[in-house]
Amino acid sequence: MDGYVILYASTIVMTVFLVYFSYLDLKYREIPDRDIYIFISASLILFSLLFAYSIIVTKRNIYLELTYLSLSLLIGPLISYILYKIDLFGLADVFAISGLSITFYNDLIYNMSLYSISTIHVPPIIPLLLYANLVMAAYIPFNIIRNLLVYKDVLPPKNIGILKWSIILSTGRPMKIKDFLMSKHIFPLQIFKISNNTVIVEYRTSFNIEEDYKEDQKHIKELIEKGYLHANDYIWVTYGVPFIVLLLAGYIVLLLIGDSLIQLIVHCIIH
Repeated sequence: MDGYVILYASTIVMTVFLVYFSYLDLKYREIPDRDIYIFISASLILFSLLFAYSIIVTKRNIYLELTYLSLSLLIGPLISYILYKIDLFGLADVFAISGLSITFYNDLIYNMSLYSISTIHVPPIIPLLLYANLVMAAYIPFNIIRNLLVYKDVLPPKNIGILKWSIILSTGRPMKIKDFLMSKHIFPLQIFKISNNTVIVEYRTSFNIEEDYKEDQKHIKELIEKGYLHANDYIWVTYGVPFIVLLLAGYIVLLLIGDSLIQLIVHCIIH
């Protein structure tokens, strides 16, 4: 089998899975186990074909291939699993990153990129994760400016700490409580507690990956019914974009420019 056939097949299969998983994660915040198993199985099959082609047909150095594979597995699955254990990633994110790390373990995928500036490349999972996070980072300045201009009258108090205040403005936005109660997959960055018939408001910068937004809505609805909050009050919330969606974006950028950004950074550091 021709190497480009394997690469094209791998690219198409991974694209279909990532688009499908992104749709499921955005709409339901859940990916069926069966689909995950199929994805991992497909990844292992594609890896086996590419590894066999690299070693048997093109006679690539087996130590180079094993080095690529080891680095890819170390950077992708291991790090994502650690993030999963501290509740920063969902288990589906770990499997998605693992599948991509296995499928595109060596530098041959850079032959598919529309733009490349070097013949020496890093494991593809490195630029893929970098691009995924840069996509998220690109949204932050826009969100801060929007919050400062549009919602300047309902900004969080600065006595919560400048770091927490900055993070909330970066990743959150205010909305009326009545709108929050009708929303899906949106999580409050304000925690309301009652002490001596007084509402105590605490701010947080993120939410637990296993958190059920419906429980948050139920709690706030009860506070409205008891007269502690009003439906037209504002509450700071965050949407919490599924990381698989960012993975899809990073994957697309990888196919377009390969690891050119990393190559440019290294070039600037060296020179």
